Amino acid sequence: MFIMDFPSGWYVLFFFALGLFVVFSHIRKSAKGAARFGAIGLAIGVVSEAIGVSLGLWSYYPANWPVILWLLYFLYTAAFYQIFWVLNREKK
Repeated sequence: MFIMDFPSGWYVLFFFALGLFVVFSHIRKSAKGAARFGAIGLAIGVVSEAIGVSLGLWSYYPANWPVILWLLYFLYTAAFYQIFWVLNREKK
């Protein structure tokens, strides 16, 4: 069963990451490449979760997988990509 009931802290993290992405995309005036880079970060996060769970490093209760965490992997990676490009552009 898929349950979308997360503590409010997850939503704070989600909207913080979304805000970072939007602000730095606006500063950069482009989101080109960020989605691809975010997808790579998401894939790394999902694989890390699968490895950690399969090795017994941590576990999730049945029907309590924090799916919002995977969205955060994507957003933070995409936001950091944008931040990197903004800071890199300022150096030139």
